This record gives sequence, C-alpha cells and structure tokens, in this order.
Amino acid sequence: MEHPERRMFPRDKHRLTCELVVDQRPHKAIVLDLCARGPFVQSRLRLRPGTEVVLRLFNGDESAVELQAKVAHARHAHRDMAAMTTSGAGLEITSAPEAYYQLLSEFAPQPQHATG
Repeated sequence: MEHPERRMFPRDKHRLTCELVVDQRPHKAIVLDLCARGPFVQSRLRLRPGTEVVLRLFNGDESAVELQAKVAHARHAHRDMAAMTTSGAGLEITSAPEAYYQLLSEFAPQPQHATG
C-alpha cells in the first residue's frame, strides 16, 4: 500500500557538499535532500533538536549559500548499523538568502510535456 505524502513542501533529492557550523566550529557534511522548509543533512555530529546551526551549501563552484537553521529532528545510527541507515539531521530554516530559493528552483523537477 502506498502512503500519501504528508509533507507541506515537497523534497528534492540532491546531494550537495556542505558545512555545518556548530558553536563556531565547521564540520563537513552532505545534504541529501532539499525543501523550502529545510534540508536533511548527513553528518556524524550528534545534534540535538533545537540546536542552532549555520549551514553553508556548495553547489559546484567556490561560492557558498549560507543560511541559519535549527535542528528539527536528528537520527543517530549506531556504528554497526551505519551501512543500513543514515545519521544526520532535518534542519528547519530560520533565515535564508534568496540564493537558497533560487537553488531550490534549479533542482525542482521540470514538468513533462506531452507530445502528440
């Protein structure tokens, strides 16, 4: 049985390199999916819900899109389970530049046009 989508904002699965800044210390991470409310970030950090972070997204060039977020939920996989599940955090954006939403529009699936 297929489950209906419950999210208010659709998620686009795209891997981006990123940096999570927690307590002014940068940590390498990977964005696994994006949405208007916030991304899911794969990380080895043990983040707690409510933690404020800075997220720097890198999209193939040297420039970064920097946004403010807080941890909405976190998933911590035991090291024995690391191959079967992903540790990381769902982030809720608290402040983002227009460049973030432009990035989302670039990754959004394009509508398929019927040919006839």
